[in-house]
Amino acid sequence: MRTVKALFAQKRDAHIDALINDPSSREQLLQQAGQQLPDCGEILWHYPHEQVIALAMSSGIAKADESLYVGYIVDHHMTNIEDILPQVTKHRGTALAERCFVSLSFFRDYMKRRTERYGAPSPEFYMGWGVHEFRKAGWETLADHFSEWNDFWRQQFALVNVGD
Repeated sequence: MRTVKALFAQKRDAHIDALINDPSSREQLLQQAGQQLPDCGEILWHYPHEQVIALAMSSGIAKADESLYVGYIVDHHMTNIEDILPQVTKHRGTALAERCFVSLSFFRDYMKRRTERYGAPSPEFYMGWGVHEFRKAGWETLADHFSEWNDFWRQQFALVNVGD
């Protein structure tokens, strides 16, 4: 919630504080914060974990539980990148699904080049596995929104995907 407090610092009063402290209002505040982030460059580097969650909440793609989970997936895997690419022979379950998700959201072009140059599985192969593993884990709606989320993150972080 530090991001929300920083975003509303200039206009902060007792009403804002009451909303920040009300658990039922936090979802709406995070959604609003996610919409305001592009205009608040001075805040961007102070609270990166919360910002990823706020961006996911502001997407309008899914309900709060799915959006929070997607924000966690992106934040976790983009800050722990040693083993970010999916490997069907090594990863299983949600570990595989999350890696497929992040790789397709941010490194799709690299994955295409791996397919063309080395015969590695295609992005479509990994999309199929990611969707399958999310369904198997009980994340039906996330499986249904998989492509939509991928497109959302590619648009949010277009610099990562230069050359698309």
